[in-house]
Amino acid sequence: MEIPVTVPVKISPLLPTHLVVEEKPLPISLTTQIQTQHVNPVIAGEEIVSTKEAIFSIDATPPNPPTYPNVVVGQVVDEARRIIEGAIMEVRDEYGRPIRALRSNKLGHFVAVTPLDSGIYSIISEKDGYQFMPVNFEAKGDIIPPILVEGRKLVETSVQEVNQPIVN
Repeated sequence: MEIPVTVPVKISPLLPTHLVVEEKPLPISLTTQIQTQHVNPVIAGEEIVSTKEAIFSIDATPPNPPTYPNVVVGQVVDEARRIIEGAIMEVRDEYGRPIRALRSNKLGHFVAVTPLDSGIYSIISEKDGYQFMPVNFEAKGDIIPPILVEGRKLVETSVQEVNQPIVN
């Protein structure tokens, strides 16, 4: 029986082919002029009438307070300091662009998992039956104290039927 012998063979790599495209300038009549205009950011569907600075409160600390800089944590409560569960918070940058979305848990706590870049931010909150003012804060590369987000319970009003006769 004969043992096969393997002999190394050098394989030269394939050289990439290059495509050359010749570009010709367009006639002057076909060129387009681009004009730019600075536009201030607009928050669609709502206008922010007023904002307030963040209220930092040790009472708003979640069970595991932040140990990393620029991590946002806090608690959502009403005007009587009762917990608001299931509130949706949107952290927006100074231009109004959404950066993070958070939701309060059964204890009203919220925690952002990833840190924010240093800068100025707002927390826009919403929950059916409540009204919230945007909360402003600044991330400076330090641990951000827990933020207390306060909502105001809306009073429901009943509407009388228009066609109902008025009896004196």
